[in-house]
Amino acid sequence: MKSLKSKRIFVLICIALSLSALASIYMLVQGINNYQLDILLFWVMVVRLMTMGILLTMSLSLWKIVKRYTEKSNWEPQYYQKVRQIGFWAIALTLFNPVFEMGMFITIEPLSKYSTDFLLGRFLLSIVMESPGMWVLSLSIFLFAELLQVANQVKTENESFI
Repeated sequence: MKSLKSKRIFVLICIALSLSALASIYMLVQGINNYQLDILLFWVMVVRLMTMGILLTMSLSLWKIVKRYTEKSNWEPQYYQKVRQIGFWAIALTLFNPVFEMGMFITIEPLSKYSTDFLLGRFLLSIVMESPGMWVLSLSIFLFAELLQVANQVKTENESFI
């Protein structure tokens, strides 16, 4: 990253994500006695921690791609694969969020109060309706990766012609 402003923004985002992950770890460790009483709450917090890990992985992957590209000033095919990996992480993130929400719902409400069909319907509805922005973002990442690959092919063909 050549501009100092973009480096600062990225560092601030990484700090915020790291602090959030540390807060999740702290809550997990602090409530270890409570989690022995309610194992579901423990697994809900593990899902939350995994979500933070995915966010950190996505941001670090993006950081590496941008840094290497600005240092070398050329696009390598491995960057395309890295952008696709970020897309897959975004899909995983989109799926983990409803799992976390359902886990929290089940820990607050008694499980015996609802049927399995209701819980499954609520989960599927949460995946489809509550996170359409995340789905669009995830699919946009794949589209962006494809556009980068096509643009690189056109650039390579033009350079070989010259």
